[in-house]
Amino acid sequence: MNNLGKRLREARNNIHMHQAVAAESMQMSRPTLSAIETGKRQVTANELVQFAELYKVDVSELLYENGDSNRKRLMEYYQRFVALSEEKQIEVMHFIDDVER
Repeated sequence: MNNLGKRLREARNNIHMHQAVAAESMQMSRPTLSAIETGKRQVTANELVQFAELYKVDVSELLYENGDSNRKRLMEYYQRFVALSEEKQIEVMHFIDDVER
C-alpha cells in the first residue's frame, strides 16, 4: 500500500464511512476505490480534491505525511509573528530574505 492510499483509507475511516458509500459518492466502483487505497491505481488531481471534500480534510493532509501537524506548526509560527512589534516583524522578514538568497 502506498502512503497516499493509506492516508485516503485513514481519512475515510476517521469519518466512519464504509468503502462502498465512499465509492458511490465518488461515482466509482468499490473495487476501484480499493485499488486506490492499496496503491494499485493512481489518483487523479480532480479525484484527490473530491476525496478531500468528501472526507472533510485538506488536500495537504492527504498528500503529505504529517500534513496536519505541519499546518499546526505554521499557525503557531504565524501567531507568534503577528504578536511581534512591527520592528521585530521587519527583522524577521529581512532574515527570511537573507536565508532565501
